[in-house]
Parts: sequence; structure tokens; C-alpha cells
Amino acid sequence: MTTHVASTPMQFDFSVNAASDISQYDEPIIGFRTEIIDVYADTEEDDHTGDLSLVERIGDRVLATIDRPSGEIRATVPANNALDEGNAISFSFDYSELHVFDDQTEEALARGTNPSSDV
Repeated sequence: MTTHVASTPMQFDFSVNAASDISQYDEPIIGFRTEIIDVYADTEEDDHTGDLSLVERIGDRVLATIDRPSGEIRATVPANNALDEGNAISFSFDYSELHVFDDQTEEALARGTNPSSDV
């Protein structure tokens, strides 16, 4: 599914568990909580990669801003994660935690399913 995150198109391939056909929506919005993203200092961990542009400490957590050619993603990770601004990183997330919304009404349309899921 290609969709927009913060008005920039990003490509994430995943299936959805939807009560109705969501292909009728031109530009659905993918929503997720920043806590579902796992960030790795090793760029070989996953096929989602980017550059760590900002690390903001918030108590026992870190808000990491990841720059990608198609836009920016934010992740909240434990503060003991060894992340340095300016470094290339990789990230992954649980696709079942993604939510798809209508871009006009913001109505929830579907939830993602993990690639290995039979749903």
C-alpha cells in the first residue's frame, strides 16, 4: 500500500484486515503510535532505513526523528538505546499496529496485518 505520512508519499507493503474494500480511497492515511517502532543502530537489521536526524531525551525515553527520502518518521525508544544523531539506522514495526484512516473523514477503515499472518 502506498500512502501518505505527514503529506509525503511513503511505500509500505502490508495487508489490511478491513470490513470493506478500502481500494476506493485515493489517499488513505496510515496512523501508528511512535512506541511501536523499533530502531536499530545497525542498518542491516531491517529493510526500512533512514538517517537519525534528531534525538530528544524525554525522561526514560528518547524521541528519535528518522529522515527518509520519502519523509520523516518519529519513534519513541528506551533512553538506553545507543543512537547517535547523524548516523544511518534501520527500523521495524509490528504491521498489525498500523491503522488506516479515510483522509477526508478521518474514519478508521482498517488495521494492518503482519506479512506472515494468514488473516
